[in-house]
Amino acid sequence: MVKYKFSELPRQNGIEYAPDCDIKVNRHYYATAEPLHNHDYYELAYIQEGNGIQIVNGVSYAVETGSMIILSPKDTHSYYSIKEMKLYNVCFYSPDKLMHYFDFSKPTVVALDDFFKIEIEQFIYLLESELNQKRNTYLETAWVILDLIIMTASRNHRNE
Repeated sequence: MVKYKFSELPRQNGIEYAPDCDIKVNRHYYATAEPLHNHDYYELAYIQEGNGIQIVNGVSYAVETGSMIILSPKDTHSYYSIKEMKLYNVCFYSPDKLMHYFDFSKPTVVALDDFFKIEIEQFIYLLESELNQKRNTYLETAWVILDLIIMTASRNHRNE
């Protein structure tokens, strides 16, 4: 089993991360599979296109366009694509400000409806932009955007 560390996440999507940045966005175009692994950070995976299977702590979850999976460092997981899965991973090191939306002690899978899919995708693009452009107060802004992403997923989850 692979153990990933936040400090070793590679530069992706053209973003050069600052050393003090506790949020990173990874875009996977047509991801095929990820081996069984865990890591020392929290992860939010959003399936933008396609479908596949996400295996978390030995339980298989069917995921498709609009699915979001929220994982903690305690979760061991992997995934594989069934139909050209495109996904975003938002990795963050310190969830202290975000703990009130979901119980981070267990994996959460949210099936977003069309309205919330559009909101989430806009927020992810905005988060990527902030991390890439590094404008004044971009780290604080990135945490606010991540908070909006998780709050939006929570609002959808309560409507399910």
